[in-house]
Amino acid sequence: MNKIMNKIMNKRMVKRKITIITISFCLLVLTPLTLAADPLKEAGIAFSRGDYASAIKLTSTIISKADDQRKIIALIRRGEAYRALGHLREARSDLNSAIILAQQQQQTLMEAIASLSLGQILFQQQNYSQASKLLQATQLLAQKQKQPLIEAAAMNTIGNILSNQNQQSEAINNYRAALKLAEQGSDIALRVASRRNLAKALGNNIEATEQLKIAKQEALTIPNLYERAKLLLAIAEDDKFSYPLLSEVLAISKQLNSP
Repeated sequence: MNKIMNKIMNKRMVKRKITIITISFCLLVLTPLTLAADPLKEAGIAFSRGDYASAIKLTSTIISKADDQRKIIALIRRGEAYRALGHLREARSDLNSAIILAQQQQQTLMEAIASLSLGQILFQQQNYSQASKLLQATQLLAQKQKQPLIEAAAMNTIGNILSNQNQQSEAINNYRAALKLAEQGSDIALRVASRRNLAKALGNNIEATEQLKIAKQEALTIPNLYERAKLLLAIAEDDKFSYPLLSEVLAISKQLNSP
């Protein structure tokens, strides 16, 4: 495998039954708040292509100078970059700071985004109690702000927590609700994540097979190549006929690794 393939593989979660967490919708929410040729936008572009070091550098400059909404956005972006690199302590610090600053400035949307990201990190660290409380609070914030994608992502992660605690019936209900909300927006990766998680929780039945089939079809249309490869690999774990998916991932890795 080449370096890009290894990079994709190394980012994946371990010691969990359900592995998909998606954050791409956060970037979609934040991007319209930035201006052309702005370091925040450049940081978002760097993040989307997997250049997390550049994203951290760009956002650090803004954090040191700004004290308004731009600082909140920069903290969230840097926190997500740290998270992608596995630096969870730094990520939690940035996201906590973003939440506090958002509350002080009454920026409810920013608070919801930062809370969601922090809740997902707590889930990664298997701190299920704190993660559940924060994600449930995130749901309420998202509902107030009429942000179905944020609510969907929160419910998807709550479903992951329930599934890992062997509460499959409750997990399935959360995945169904998350999928219904995700279908209202344009974040394909979030739809794929919710659909794949639902299929995994359903087990071996006709509906699970159909959901996984749709998830594969949708995953192939995800514009971001890193996100597409990550989700295809996750789906391949559940599909005994996964060779075409793995071939697609190898093709993506070659494309990303080309000059």
